[in-house]
Amino acid sequence: MLMMRLCPRCKKEVHDGSFCHKCGSPLTVSTPRHVKHLVGHDGAPMVHIPPGNFMMGSNDGGKDERPAHMVMISPFQMDMFNVTSDLYEIFCDKTERKKPRNPGWGHGNEPVVNVSWDDALAYATYYDKRLPTEAEWEYACRAGGTGKWCFGNDVERLEKYAWYDANSDNQTHSVGEKKANAWGLYDMHGNVWEWCMDWYDVGYYEISTDRDPVGPVSGHYRVLRGGSWLIDPAWCRSSLRYKGLPGNRTNLVGFRCVSAKAGRIVRSKDGKWSEQK
Repeated sequence: MLMMRLCPRCKKEVHDGSFCHKCGSPLTVSTPRHVKHLVGHDGAPMVHIPPGNFMMGSNDGGKDERPAHMVMISPFQMDMFNVTSDLYEIFCDKTERKKPRNPGWGHGNEPVVNVSWDDALAYATYYDKRLPTEAEWEYACRAGGTGKWCFGNDVERLEKYAWYDANSDNQTHSVGEKKANAWGLYDMHGNVWEWCMDWYDVGYYEISTDRDPVGPVSGHYRVLRGGSWLIDPAWCRSSLRYKGLPGNRTNLVGFRCVSAKAGRIVRSKDGKWSEQK
């Protein structure tokens, strides 16, 4: 039986979950007071990410995380949560797109899984959004922090922020059940890997631009960030880079979107994303 509750913002009766599907207000989570709350065209709550500089990568990490380098990021808006199965099914119904395979436990308010990079981009584009660049993702994940995770370097605190191998019971969990980072974003560590817009290149940090980098112009794999319910804490670090074939679909991978008009990233007539000059 579906549970109903009253949205504190629009006063409409809605299905229980992490946010109101009518106005986008968070329902079961406590958003930091300083967070600017917005709503995307898909009805999902978004968070305004301020401009700033941060140290991207880690000299203590893997080869593809080095060298650590200063990057300037323009302001943008990011989904507060991963795109859920419920939201993705609505998209499929509207577009007559084939629904992803259900692994047997991921549904409703849990992150959608078994979606390829192309599926994720199709969803984002339909709602006038896009996928985050790798730099945007790490900047938003760190939320002003400089440690291994958004909260610092104490691995014992990770269970308060993430679903990973030690606490996930080998499956995804509803979005927003763990603590948010300092900017009000949930599940940036663990639960599901998140597709990013960029092509993956192990040596990209050697040649990356220092302002709103968009990644290599081509490649074989797309970037994945954040870790998942299956892996250990080291793989959930803010700077950890991973990769996946853009056509692959697994129960470890989902996504979240950013505003299509975010920062200085624009899409050209041929459909390619690039840095605005």
